[in-house]
Amino acid sequence: MSTLEITQLNLWYGKFRALKDITLPKLQPGEVVGLIGPNAAGKSTFLKSLLWPGKAEQITSYGETNISHYSRQERSRIFGLMTQTPPQASSLTPYELLWSLARALNLPLSYDVLKEEISLKLEQFGLSEEALKPLDSLSGGKRQLVGLTMLLLRSPDVYLLDEPTSALDLHWRLTVLSEMRELIKVQEKIAIIALHDLNLALRFCDKLILLHEGELVAYGHPLDVLTEQSLSDVYNVEAKIETTKNGNPRIEIIAPLKTTKSSFIDKGEKHV
Repeated sequence: MSTLEITQLNLWYGKFRALKDITLPKLQPGEVVGLIGPNAAGKSTFLKSLLWPGKAEQITSYGETNISHYSRQERSRIFGLMTQTPPQASSLTPYELLWSLARALNLPLSYDVLKEEISLKLEQFGLSEEALKPLDSLSGGKRQLVGLTMLLLRSPDVYLLDEPTSALDLHWRLTVLSEMRELIKVQEKIAIIALHDLNLALRFCDKLILLHEGELVAYGHPLDVLTEQSLSDVYNVEAKIETTKNGNPRIEIIAPLKTTKSSFIDKGEKHV
């Protein structure tokens, strides 16, 4: 598998500059990279800019090739995006939706193999009982899991997941991120996952990208990025980072701060 290198990523919406000169070291196969930051930091915009580079200014390469040189079809094969919005409620069932996707992608699998693959993915995420129920009868969390199975069926090289656990209960949040981490490691792919739950980011991500107001604040090991100072500066909260009995780091949010700080950005200190 290839590395992913992002250099000088900028994006404007009219006169509004949504992303500002974001440059990262190469993302390596087998890495789960968390994308974090407060609301309106640019996380969703960042993910979409990789899939649709024509909307942004960037020098982004997958392997040795600039992604702007790939056709739209080739980019769709390399990058797979799971948006915040789950599949639209309709009379289609999850099983029918996955079969329709497989036909649209023209997957090189026999009928029997594809049938088994779809059944396994539905079972993996607790959807076997809902497989033949219409989507409009399912909860938002179940439809979010259906969206994840659709992305997994596509099997891209780079997974782009925009808050994939936002509608899920605690069990399925842990299950989804654990399964994704194992898949990325075993298949040596790359995942960039936008997350609001910082403790999940600490637990499941190899590296973190911290954005604020469209700028890169920090990139690196989770405990180098998420510090009490960065939580104060970027998230505007008082927080403490502790170690649990199991030896895992955990963030305890103590209180919101009354004034907004942005010392990382004011000082131009981008920790990469």
